[in-house]
Amino acid sequence: MRSCPVNNRFKVPIMVRILYWLFVFFSFVFCIELIRRNLSPYFPHDWPNAHENDILTNWKVARLSKLGINPYTSTGLAMLGQGQVGQPPTMSFWYLPFVDLPKAAAAEISSLSLLALLFPHYYLCAKELRWPAPIAIGAIATSLVISTDWLAYHYNVIQCSEQIAFLYLLAWMFLRRGKDATAGICIGVAMTLKLFPGLMLIMLFAGRRWRGVATATLTYAVVAITMTLKFGFSAWLLFLEQEKPVTEGWLGSLQNSSLSGLVAQILFPVCEVDPHPSKTGSMITAIVSVILVAAAIWFSRHNFRRARQVDRRAIDLPFALFVTLSVFLNPFAWEHYYAMVMQPLFILTTLLWHTFRATLRRWSDRACTTVSFVYTSLFTAVSVATLAFVLIALSRDIWSNYRHIEVWKRAPLSVFHWHFHYIQIQNFAPWVASLMLCFALQARRNRTGLTTT
Repeated sequence: MRSCPVNNRFKVPIMVRILYWLFVFFSFVFCIELIRRNLSPYFPHDWPNAHENDILTNWKVARLSKLGINPYTSTGLAMLGQGQVGQPPTMSFWYLPFVDLPKAAAAEISSLSLLALLFPHYYLCAKELRWPAPIAIGAIATSLVISTDWLAYHYNVIQCSEQIAFLYLLAWMFLRRGKDATAGICIGVAMTLKLFPGLMLIMLFAGRRWRGVATATLTYAVVAITMTLKFGFSAWLLFLEQEKPVTEGWLGSLQNSSLSGLVAQILFPVCEVDPHPSKTGSMITAIVSVILVAAAIWFSRHNFRRARQVDRRAIDLPFALFVTLSVFLNPFAWEHYYAMVMQPLFILTTLLWHTFRATLRRWSDRACTTVSFVYTSLFTAVSVATLAFVLIALSRDIWSNYRHIEVWKRAPLSVFHWHFHYIQIQNFAPWVASLMLCFALQARRNRTGLTTT
């Protein structure tokens, strides 16, 4: 039977298919080699002596819950061997199933869950945004991230940034499918791990996703009530009391890339004095935070309405904007928080491409002026350069800022001084540059009438 000539028009050319499979093949060869070269920070690992002062503290806190001891009291802290817990009571809820495990097993499960989520995270980002060869793209992203210092840091101090990032991913995917209640549950779970995902409630509220607001609040409330019954309400008061000196001690750290850290380092340059909290800094941070949240709601209003009424994919850019804001407005943003900027970068890259392609098509059809096309081309070029700088910042040696400031203090040459500030800028770049791109792209697409991907 002869094939229909009409169907032949839709067949992918043989050369395109060959190039596609060559790309897939060489992608996996590249990934395997890159991972092989960068496994030393991860394996082998001394799990019995794993880092205890961050997330793994919650395993010890959960063990105290079996004894009916409030870990935030002086007695509880003495049993933990620490001066403060550092995590809200809700975080230890997720370690209750592990209370009978030895420390080595609890630590290994915590860190390996990070590595297990990387490939699904980036594969789903690529697949959801309809990138070609999503499996290969996911593998490339995974291998590149594994080769970074910030992920090795994440792994060794046993943090939960990737787990929160994955919950953000799931929430975004559910919102794209109109499953607001399920998306709210994901955000509610993220709120129990850290407090800053609570900012995502503002996004749900501004987008009139009432079911999402309700389920997020209910999910958090169930976990919070459970742990309050175990530790007592005083655990919350003691937690907030203990966090104040921690915040004052670490706010001006060179590693802190949040808005609070940025303000502290601008008011008190590291090359002159140690950055520290101040009333002026707190006031500036509060005002800028309110302005940024209000601006995010204002710039996103059209996409919020369109996502509810016409195209659910219109939630992409507002979601990326609020995810980035949720981290940047937190008092602290350590390097392992970079796990949460990856999804916004996928979204920004996708929308930049679609914005340029749509404008090129409109210009080819004489539906827009040459001036508009040139402006969009320049905007795209600057945005791509900005994204490239963000990727360079993500791949940097995260400890180099300390080394450069010490070198400059010993040999105060201007070249060392300016290079230190360049590295300092790189530390903030993933958040500041991503926010700038989110706002700029939102404004550009609103102005040109581009609403879909």
